[in-house]
Amino acid sequence: MDQMKPTLYISSKDLPEIKNWEVGESYDLIVNVKMTGIHQLANGSQTEGTFEVNNAMSAEKDPMDLEGINGLDDNEDFMKAAATVKQNAFNK
Repeated sequence: MDQMKPTLYISSKDLPEIKNWEVGESYDLIVNVKMTGIHQLANGSQTEGTFEVNNAMSAEKDPMDLEGINGLDDNEDFMKAAATVKQNAFNK
């Protein structure tokens, strides 16, 4: 039996671009999460974590464009990580 893939729920309030995205298409995201829980399955086969999304942005977005990205004023590390991810993508 195939394992279910993780699911992420993000509103257009947090990621305005989703209003223009198409269901079934793939999109690259840059996310910053806070781990809020961890547990091991009863049979001990794997560990699972629960996360709260602090920030999310499309990898297509210019990381220096802060408009519409909630919480970035308080999260300079997220901005640095977003810039690094974008730079690494260009170097592939």
